[in-house]
Amino acid sequence: MKWLMVPLMLLVARSIASAAPPSRLTMAEAVREAFRSNPGFRAARYDLAASVTEAARGKPIARPTLNLEAEALLQGPIVTFPRGSEDATVLPDRYSRLGLVLEQPLFGAGTQAAWRRYRALVGASEENLRKAANDLIRDVSKAYLDLITAREMERVAREGAELAEAHVAMVRRMVDAGLAAARDLPAAEAESAEAREGLIQASDGAMLALGNLNRLLGRPLTDAVEVMYPDTEPAIPASLDEALALASNQRPELVLLRQQIEAAASGTSLARVQSLPSIAVRASFQQQTPSAFTNSRWYAVGLKLQWPLLDGGKTALDTGVARARLEQLRALLQEAEAGVRLDVQSAWAAVRSARARLDTVGQQAKAAEKALEISVLRYEQRSAPLLEVTAARLAVTRARAAAVKAKNDLYAALLDCRHACAMDLEVALP
Repeated sequence: MKWLMVPLMLLVARSIASAAPPSRLTMAEAVREAFRSNPGFRAARYDLAASVTEAARGKPIARPTLNLEAEALLQGPIVTFPRGSEDATVLPDRYSRLGLVLEQPLFGAGTQAAWRRYRALVGASEENLRKAANDLIRDVSKAYLDLITAREMERVAREGAELAEAHVAMVRRMVDAGLAAARDLPAAEAESAEAREGLIQASDGAMLALGNLNRLLGRPLTDAVEVMYPDTEPAIPASLDEALALASNQRPELVLLRQQIEAAASGTSLARVQSLPSIAVRASFQQQTPSAFTNSRWYAVGLKLQWPLLDGGKTALDTGVARARLEQLRALLQEAEAGVRLDVQSAWAAVRSARARLDTVGQQAKAAEKALEISVLRYEQRSAPLLEVTAARLAVTRARAAAVKAKNDLYAALLDCRHACAMDLEVALP
């Protein structure tokens, strides 16, 4: 009875998945829905917001600071000195002070470098989001395509099972009529059972493909979705050189590293000038316990010059670290550029290979179907053994499956080529 459990479980799962009417989605609509609902991409958006806020800490804006200072002391002994009819208190036993201190920077070295670093850090953060978007477009598009392919493979497996059942019926008729050996019937039934097992595996594959697409769309895994091949093939550059140039200019990984190099170069400049003087205006107002030499209210306004003449070698050390990080990023950019070029060349070669294979398997499928027709006729005329019909039927199923896979491979290669060139990021992110 165990062998009955797998089809039963599959039937129950498929009935659950089909309980709700399927939503019809084009590939472009699936990508747009993923931009809205994919949890990973939503996390990337929050990461962008956090990174931009973090970069704003180094934004070279002369922001004033205002501090409230409060102090209360019990002290002693009391210090007084004679003045007129009573002693004047110099140091009271209780002292309190409430003050406001305002400081406004006027000048600091490296303002232009700080602005360049801020803009580069913001640009790098945006490229991180663009990279996440580029990867999500590829993943959703390929998951969409995988679902189409899995359902096509399920259709092919069903046709193969129907062919096997028809073959069993034909063999049974011939055995009953005394035109075929009795041993042919068990062999045909075994082949039919194998075809049904293949159908179960194909159905499981379609369910997994549906779950993967729904996962990327942020939906429940069993939501029913109706998909279809795009009306036109995804467009790619006209030549390999054009594809390489496009990838060099648009791949977010490369643009991100270039922005990081700009930020690191600006950071090196800032590290060199951190020991130069800075000027600020400082104003303070205090309300305090009066004494013989101080009033109850006190204020002051002036300029503050800060110039670290000796910093224990901090400037030199920070500059050395910044230069090393800059060279590290330049090396990483060189490595990434080589990797991107290899990605583009690999995707381009995969497109050419997939096109050639699609033409080949189409011809093979037609030839296999013709060979099956001939084998069936020969078997009915008792001029061919059952083994020949079995082989021909298996060849048809394999050829049809290969044709489906070849079409999937071509679309997948085109999508990989677009991803390698970041072509889907030519439009603004939603």
